[in-house]
Amino acid sequence: MSTLVAGMASSHAYTFYEPAEWDKRRGVSYERYRKRFGRLPRIPEELGAADPKDDERRYAKLRDGFARLALLLAAANPDVLLLIGDDQHAADEVLVL
Repeated sequence: MSTLVAGMASSHAYTFYEPAEWDKRRGVSYERYRKRFGRLPRIPEELGAADPKDDERRYAKLRDGFARLALLLAAANPDVLLLIGDDQHAADEVLVL
């Protein structure tokens, strides 16, 4: 018999990249979209107004959240870790933990 010891979730929006990489990653995502749909996606106006200091503050919250999840995972000490993700058609990228 098994026991579920934890359930955790995370946003996927560039959370594994430092903010300095976000614009580059957006460019990669836009190009994938263009290849798939023949045009660029609608880009929200607020993306053009992003302030690097705001990005750093937002990333600090993400990083702190991941640190908390890491502590919770370590405390749970599971025998098995099941990771479920949506690759969003990005099969050429694989995250290995």
